[in-house]
Amino acid sequence: MRSVFRYIASTRFTVVLLFLLVIGMFLGTLFPQGGTPEQYRSAFGEVWYKILSFPGLLDVYHSPWFIGLGILLLVNLLAGNIYALWVELQRHRKPMKGGTQIKVSPEKMQDIRGTFGEMGFRCKQISDSFFVARKGVPQRLVSISYHLCLALLAVGFLLTAVSRFDDMVYLSEGETKRIPFAEHDSLDVILEKFDMEYVWLNERYFPKDYKSTLVLSTGQRKTVEVNKPLKYRGLTIYQFEYGQKFDLVVGDTSISVKATEPFSVPGVNGEFTTRTVYLGTLFRDNEQEAIIPNTKLYFTGTPGVQPEKGGMKRIEIGKLVFGEPFEYENTVMEMQNVAEISGLFYRKDTGYPIVFYALILFMLGLFIRVFFPSYKLRVYVDKPEGAIYVTGKASGIAAHLSQIIDKLKRTLGRMTDAEQPT
Repeated sequence: MRSVFRYIASTRFTVVLLFLLVIGMFLGTLFPQGGTPEQYRSAFGEVWYKILSFPGLLDVYHSPWFIGLGILLLVNLLAGNIYALWVELQRHRKPMKGGTQIKVSPEKMQDIRGTFGEMGFRCKQISDSFFVARKGVPQRLVSISYHLCLALLAVGFLLTAVSRFDDMVYLSEGETKRIPFAEHDSLDVILEKFDMEYVWLNERYFPKDYKSTLVLSTGQRKTVEVNKPLKYRGLTIYQFEYGQKFDLVVGDTSISVKATEPFSVPGVNGEFTTRTVYLGTLFRDNEQEAIIPNTKLYFTGTPGVQPEKGGMKRIEIGKLVFGEPFEYENTVMEMQNVAEISGLFYRKDTGYPIVFYALILFMLGLFIRVFFPSYKLRVYVDKPEGAIYVTGKASGIAAHLSQIIDKLKRTLGRMTDAEQPT
C-alpha cells in the first residue's frame, strides 16, 4: 500500500495524467462537440456516429473517462502534498552530521542560534545538537499552497464538465422567453426595450453600445450591456448580438426583410441587400438625438445570370429612410415597421468562480516561488569539535546558497587552516 501511495503521489503519475488529459483535449478539438445526434448522423452517417459516440469522442468533456482522469489528477495532487509534508516532517526529526563544516569561535558557539537570528534566520530547535534555520519566503508553505490551488482548479474543471450549460435566446420588444438555470427551475425574462447607441464621427455612425432592458419574473428590472452581464443565482446573461428586420412596402405588397440578408422585389430582376439599419440614440457634439431609421441599399445583379469576368459587383443604389419613398427602376418602395431583436447568450458554470480565483492564486504562488529567495539550512552543532555542519537548499532566482554559506563562515569567526589567506 505504501508503494501504491507513493506512485499515486509521484510526479511521474502527474505527467501521465496530464499527457492523457492533453490527448483528450486534442480529441475534443478534433471532433465537433455539443451537437445533436441528428446533426452528427447527417454529417458522419449512422455507422461513424456510433463509432465516435461510443467512447464519448463527440462529447469529450462530459465523458466518464475524461472526468475520471480529472478526479485522478485531483487525487494525485492532494496525495503529493500529503506525501511532501510527511517527508518534510520526517526530515525535521533526523539530525545529520555532514555538508559544509564551519569552525566557530568559542564566544559565538555560546549562542549559535542568536547569531543565525541576527542574520535574519528563523530557527527551530529539534534537539540539543540540531536545529533548522529558515530565511526568506516559507518555500514549503508556498509550494503546498499553489499545489492545493492546482487541486482546486481540478475541482473547478470537474464541476464545469458536470454542470455547465449555455445557449442563446432571441427576443423582440415585449416578448417573453424562459431561461433555465437549474434542473427544475427557470427564469422568465421580458424584453422591455432594446437600445442602440452611436456616436457621430467623421460623418459616419460608429457603434457606442447596445443594451437590453429586461423585466424578470421576480419583478426586477435589469439592464444588460456589452461587457456588463446580468447575474442571477449562478446564471449569467450576456448581451451577445442583435438582429434587425423591417417591412418593405412595394405597392400593395409588404416584404419582410432582414438587414444584411438578400431579398427580391417584385418587378425588379435582381437581388437587394442592406447594411445595418441605423436607429436608436445618436451622441453628437455632447448632445443626444433620436436617429430616424435608415440604411444603405445595394443591388447585386440578376439572379441565375452568370457573372461577367471579374465577378458580379454589388453597387450602392441609395439610402432607405423610414417613411420615405425610394424609387429604383420605376419601382417605389418604402421602409416601415422597423424592429430589432436582442440576442442574449446565457451560461451557468458552477466551476467558473473556483477556476478563476484558484488560477489567480496559483499564478501568484508560482511567481513568489520562482522569484523570491528562500533558504532552509539544517545545522548540526558539534561543541566538542568547535564546529557546525550545514546542509541546506535554496530556491528562487534571487537565492544564492554559496553566498549564505560564505557569510556564515565570516560571521561565525574561525576559518580552517585550509581557508586561511596565504
